[in-house]
Amino acid sequence: MKKSEILENLNSARMAHMAWVEKAKSLVHGTKAISNNQLPLSAIDCNFGRWFYNAGQVLFCIMSEKLVKSVEDKHEELHNAYLKIFKIYFEEEDKSRFLLEQPTTVTPSSQQKAEEELRNLENISEELIELLNRIKSNFSHLEDDDLADICIDK
Repeated sequence: MKKSEILENLNSARMAHMAWVEKAKSLVHGTKAISNNQLPLSAIDCNFGRWFYNAGQVLFCIMSEKLVKSVEDKHEELHNAYLKIFKIYFEEEDKSRFLLEQPTTVTPSSQQKAEEELRNLENISEELIELLNRIKSNFSHLEDDDLADICIDK
């Protein structure tokens, strides 16, 4: 795999993550109906997770395992934070492919809790982005020739 492909995949995954965080904001601010791709999917099932647990595994061959594991842990933490928000608005996850109804009316204290959880989610997201930026920065210094013998089978 070439450096440009890895960087492109990393950027695409980062953008998918940021779009997913925006969906969490929409839920808390009540600006859009919730669709299936906004459910609190496991960290493996979202676009970022599908990349990370497939093509993104090449990072383990190139970067320090500790750094890549930190990305994985932070991503899982992000999904756990989103699930807390989701449960404030919906009693159960609807795993169907249909649009969910708008959230039920929540009390002011529940709304305040959702906003606190959203701030937590945003902080976790910023930490995840910082880790991804570190990976990108470290990776940018490599040349395609440096990658020739790394993870040949990936």
